[in-house]
Amino acid sequence: MVMITLNEATSIALERNDRFDTYQEYADAYVFYIDDGVISDGGGNRNCVIEKKNGSVLSWSMYFMNANRNIVEIGKPKKIEK
Repeated sequence: MVMITLNEATSIALERNDRFDTYQEYADAYVFYIDDGVISDGGGNRNCVIEKKNGSVLSWSMYFMNANRNIVEIGKPKKIEK
Protein backbone atom coordinates (compact mmCIF):
# COMPACT_ATOMS: atom_id res chain seq x y z
CA MET A 1 0.00 0.00 0.00
CA VAL A 2 1.36 3.42 -0.96
CA MET A 3 1.06 5.97 1.82
CA ILE A 4 1.69 9.65 1.26
CA THR A 5 3.84 11.58 3.68
CA LEU A 6 2.82 14.57 5.77
CA ASN A 7 4.92 16.79 3.49
CA GLU A 8 3.10 15.50 0.40
CA ALA A 9 -0.29 15.96 2.07
CA THR A 10 0.66 19.47 3.19
CA SER A 11 1.62 20.40 -0.38
CA ILE A 12 -1.71 19.12 -1.69
CA ALA A 13 -3.63 21.03 1.00
CA LEU A 14 -1.74 24.30 0.51
CA GLU A 15 -2.37 24.15 -3.25
CA ARG A 16 -6.08 24.17 -2.41
CA ASN A 17 -5.83 26.97 0.14
CA ASP A 18 -2.55 28.60 1.14
CA ARG A 19 -4.19 29.97 4.31
CA PHE A 20 -4.32 26.55 6.00
CA ASP A 21 -2.18 26.90 9.10
CA THR A 22 -3.00 23.83 11.20
CA TYR A 23 -3.36 20.09 10.70
CA GLN A 24 -4.57 17.13 12.72
CA GLU A 25 -3.30 13.64 11.97
CA TYR A 26 -5.68 10.69 11.95
CA ALA A 27 -4.86 7.00 11.37
CA ASP A 28 -5.90 7.19 7.70
CA ALA A 29 -5.85 10.90 6.86
CA TYR A 30 -4.58 14.40 7.56
CA VAL A 31 -7.10 17.18 8.17
CA PHE A 32 -5.96 20.71 7.31
CA TYR A 33 -7.75 23.84 8.42
CA ILE A 34 -7.54 27.52 9.30
CA ASP A 35 -7.28 27.98 13.06
CA ASP A 36 -8.58 31.52 13.51
CA GLY A 37 -11.22 30.95 16.16
CA VAL A 38 -14.11 30.91 13.68
CA ILE A 39 -16.42 27.95 14.23
CA SER A 40 -16.89 26.09 10.97
CA ASP A 41 -19.40 23.43 9.97
CA GLY A 42 -16.85 21.82 7.69
CA GLY A 43 -17.98 23.50 4.50
CA GLY A 44 -16.28 25.77 2.02
CA ASN A 45 -12.53 26.03 1.68
CA ARG A 46 -11.75 26.42 5.38
CA ASN A 47 -10.62 22.80 5.67
CA CYS A 48 -9.81 19.68 3.69
CA VAL A 49 -9.00 16.06 4.36
CA ILE A 50 -6.16 14.27 2.56
CA GLU A 51 -6.31 10.48 2.65
CA LYS A 52 -2.99 8.85 3.49
CA LYS A 53 -3.51 5.83 1.23
CA ASN A 54 -3.65 7.75 -2.05
CA GLY A 55 -3.66 11.52 -1.52
CA SER A 56 -7.34 11.88 -2.38
CA VAL A 57 -8.95 15.10 -1.19
CA LEU A 58 -12.21 14.74 0.73
CA SER A 59 -14.50 17.31 2.24
CA TRP A 60 -14.80 17.43 6.00
CA SER A 61 -18.29 15.95 5.88
CA MET A 62 -17.30 13.13 3.50
CA TYR A 63 -14.67 12.06 6.01
CA PHE A 64 -16.26 12.66 9.40
CA MET A 65 -19.85 11.77 8.53
CA ASN A 66 -19.00 8.40 6.97
CA ALA A 67 -20.48 5.80 9.33
CA ASN A 68 -18.27 3.09 7.80
CA ARG A 69 -15.03 4.86 8.71
CA ASN A 70 -13.23 4.21 12.00
CA ILE A 71 -11.78 7.64 12.85
CA VAL A 72 -8.75 7.51 15.13
CA GLU A 73 -6.86 10.67 16.17
CA ILE A 74 -3.08 10.58 16.36
CA GLY A 75 -1.71 13.29 18.64
CA LYS A 76 -2.93 16.87 18.94
CA PRO A 77 -3.46 19.54 16.26
CA LYS A 78 -0.19 21.10 15.09
CA LYS A 79 0.74 24.25 13.23
CA ILE A 80 1.96 23.80 9.67
CA GLU A 81 5.59 24.67 9.17
CA LYS A 82 5.73 26.76 5.99
